[in-house]
Amino acid sequence: MYLASIGYDPYAFNPSPLSYIISPTYTYYQKNDNRMKAKLQHDSSAHIKSPPSVTNLTKLIQAYGNNPEVTPKWIIALEQCHGLVSNFLHYLQGDELHKIVVTLGKWVLSALSLTALSGLPPGLNVRALKGGLMLMEALCSCSSAIVDVLLKENVVHKLMKMVAEPNLGSPTKLL
Repeated sequence: MYLASIGYDPYAFNPSPLSYIISPTYTYYQKNDNRMKAKLQHDSSAHIKSPPSVTNLTKLIQAYGNNPEVTPKWIIALEQCHGLVSNFLHYLQGDELHKIVVTLGKWVLSALSLTALSGLPPGLNVRALKGGLMLMEALCSCSSAIVDVLLKENVVHKLMKMVAEPNLGSPTKLL
């Protein structure tokens, strides 16, 4: 009886804009890149303004530089970079992108360097290792051009070398 009381008007139509269905196999970087391309395709005269998080990423990188000193503040900055990289790295272009990727690659190497972490408490060591691996994962999930830069800088090779070290525990290797 309840269904019979609901009126249905076959001529009522509420048009809505078409929605883009994005493949679930895409990474966050690819999803954001596709959204940005769709916005540009929809309105070719639109200028996509970079969000403030891009400036946050560049400020973090400028604050700590290419060869950061491993400190608790730097480890916190390293943990923040993971989310910023996967969401906002596609806003950067050309030489600026190359510089940032090389710097972040050096950050990964600093975070995964067991000799640099030896002076810190064990809790910070684990946070630095985890932050470095998460940053590496975010960089590798972005695009093949970024992975090429990391391969040229031997970041991936040094990461594989670290996994083969005997004094590193198995749970840490599984991160």
